Formats: sequence, C-alpha cells, structure tokens
Amino acid sequence: MAGKPADARDAHIGQRIDRLRTLARMSRRTLAERIGLSASQLDKYEKGVNRVSATDLDRIARVFGVPIGHFFEELPAEGARPPGFGERPQPALAEAAATRFARDVVRAADAHLPPDDRQRLAVLVGALDRALNATEAFDKENSSGSSG
Repeated sequence: MAGKPADARDAHIGQRIDRLRTLARMSRRTLAERIGLSASQLDKYEKGVNRVSATDLDRIARVFGVPIGHFFEELPAEGARPPGFGERPQPALAEAAATRFARDVVRAADAHLPPDDRQRLAVLVGALDRALNATEAFDKENSSGSSG
C-alpha cells in the first residue's frame, strides 16, 4: 500500500532542499551520493513529488549543517493547494518571500564578508526589502547607509 500523496508541505521542503544545494553549488548527483539516494529520487524530493523520509531529511540537514527545523520554516498552511504533478513549485512573490531573501543574504554575508562589507550590504538589503515590501517609500538619498 502506497503512503500518503505529497502535498504543498512536501513541495516547500523540497524547495528548501533545492535552495541549500544550489547555494552550496552542489550537484544533485553529489548530494544524492552523500546521503545514499539516487539522483532521480532526490529530484523527486526537490520537486515535491515524493515525501522526504525523516531519515533522509536528517541526512540532508547534516550535510548542510542546518537544524532539521530549517526545512519547516514558513511552512504553508494545512490544506494549501499542491502543485500539479511534475510542476516545479515556484516561490510565492509575497512579502514573506522578500523577507526570506533578505534573511538568506544576511546569513550568507555573516559567514563570508568582513564586518565593514557586512554593514554596507545589510543597509542595501534592508532598503531593497523595504522597497519590495512597500512598507515605506524608497528614498535613494536617505538609504545609502554611509555615516560620513
């Protein structure tokens, strides 16, 4: 007997796996080998066609050094409509997506940039985040972040 069909939550988890793998510049085949899967099974996980087992999700989290809860952040509501079979889920163009993008950029900057560059980038990302979310009018002259 087959398990429950994949739903929007599985697509969300798959997107997060795909994003981590892409940011790490790791091929699907390389990640699949590291966690003991076929590349086609990993592809199905990333597309949200198949549910990810708890064991595989734990292995993926360990490869990327993230807590398993990372895959459940901003999970869609129960009953959200799943994508059509074989469709690659697309990120929603909403306030949460822009904020998530800003947070991801800041995390990457913290890991790879010196303090002065991190501060400049934080100001820029904050201005972009506010402009994309239309929480305040974008003011080029007052968003430079330079203090002198």
